Amino acid sequence: TFIGMWYPPIPERSTWNFLYGTVLLCLHWTFFTITIVPVLALGPEIARSEAARVRLGLWIAAGFILGLLIANGLSGLFLTLIAGVGEGEQVPPDAYRTLFVIYALLTLALFQLCVWGLKERYDSEAVDHRAAPVLQGFADAVRNLPFVIFFVAFLFFTTGFLAVQRVLPYWAELGLEGNEETVTQLLLPYIAGALVALAFATALARRLGTKWMMFLSLFILTAGLPWMYVIAVAEIPAGAKVQLGGALFFCSGIGQGILYVMITPMLGEIIDYDERRSGERREALYNGLWGVAWKASMAGSILLATQSMNLLGNAADRPWGVYMVGPFAGCFGLIGLAALWFYPKMTPLDPGEAG
Repeated sequence: TFIGMWYPPIPERSTWNFLYGTVLLCLHWTFFTITIVPVLALGPEIARSEAARVRLGLWIAAGFILGLLIANGLSGLFLTLIAGVGEGEQVPPDAYRTLFVIYALLTLALFQLCVWGLKERYDSEAVDHRAAPVLQGFADAVRNLPFVIFFVAFLFFTTGFLAVQRVLPYWAELGLEGNEETVTQLLLPYIAGALVALAFATALARRLGTKWMMFLSLFILTAGLPWMYVIAVAEIPAGAKVQLGGALFFCSGIGQGILYVMITPMLGEIIDYDERRSGERREALYNGLWGVAWKASMAGSILLATQSMNLLGNAADRPWGVYMVGPFAGCFGLIGLAALWFYPKMTPLDPGEAG
């Protein structure tokens, strides 16, 4: 499906291409979810203790950051190499197709490492039980207070955070007086901040625990969002604005790095809590519902960003719709922080309790 998106049936704009792309996009996200849910579900099963899950989360975070660097930072370079053009020259569409076919095949190969290289530690066939019906699983998840708190916190925070990403090119152009390259300049300190976070996340997690590490990450990210407005309206030179934007993105990268690390241990202890109550390991259920929160936040972020720009403007003479997305997103982040405050203290699952 990812490859097929780049090969529409008609080599021009048409309704058929729109329908073709819509169907493939829906299929892509459907099958992507079917693939990614069991992959992420392996995390809490492979790593049983909080410390082990933080270490695993560290590797997952490094993978996210490396993927972000390749996708946003190096794709332009790869395109020019494939097309054989110089800097500033037009890249033909075939180069985009070739690059994303390579990405698709590479992704397929890397996913196979999990399929053939990992062995599940929990043997579901060793326990004589019948799997609970799907609706029963959803009902149990709704009654799982730690998960409900996590779901609400993640949904609201991510809605605001992704909304900011939707308007980032507009913000770079209108607020920083830059262009598309400015986004790349901001990405580098962002990645640097995330890497700094990886360096101290494990040691800090031993002191603070899962809840407060997650709270710290959301606090850092939420506190930075309103500053996008402040920087945009500041009456200072454009170069100084870009520097302030870089500092803001460096701090945000620290929060994002911690968040990447802590997702695995937090979901892991939620799944452990569910096992105590149900007697079943249901990693896929909770990772799948986390995916629901992620996709709902994606939809919400589009609504937030587009309606802000629609009502308040997104042009040079009316830039307020772009500038205000940061403060609006900060409000969503505060709701997420408020929910996370009530996350209960969790006790690790004794290895003897595991199935």
